[in-house]
Amino acid sequence: MSEREDEQQERTAGGPLGKVAGTAKEALGSALRNEDLAREGRLQKVQVEEEREAAEQAKEAAGVEAEAELAAERTETQAERRDLEADLARSGAEEEIEHESAQRKRAAEERAREEVSAAERERRAAEADAARRRQEGAVQESRKLDEAQRLEHEAERAESVADVVDPEEGR
Repeated sequence: MSEREDEQQERTAGGPLGKVAGTAKEALGSALRNEDLAREGRLQKVQVEEEREAAEQAKEAAGVEAEAELAAERTETQAERRDLEADLARSGAEEEIEHESAQRKRAAEERAREEVSAAERERRAAEADAARRRQEGAVQESRKLDEAQRLEHEAERAESVADVVDPEEGR
């Protein structure tokens, strides 16, 4: 047989196509009185059947193995669960202490956050008060400047009136 025929035989040797191919080879060999071809067809059908049975057995074995592994895992899990339950019973008091400690820590953290928040509010209020006072000071300064300008303007007007009333006194 050539390499190509070997490859083709390899591809069609197994599965449903292999069985069909084997039957076809057997029938064609019988019809042509070619005993080699007929024998090859019978062998191919037997091989396909053996492969199918081997696959079924492997599948069954894998199932049995998986069940055994599952049973072993269940046993191991049950043992671990018993150990954990015993550990939990022993550590119940420790857990309660840790829980109380965590609650105290959370309460302390909350108080600290509240104190920081209150300090921040006070700082902002002080900054706002300082800004308000600066603004009030600026407004008062502006009023004083306006008043000074008004008084200066009045003084100039009074001087002008005085110059008009007594022109020589201003010289």
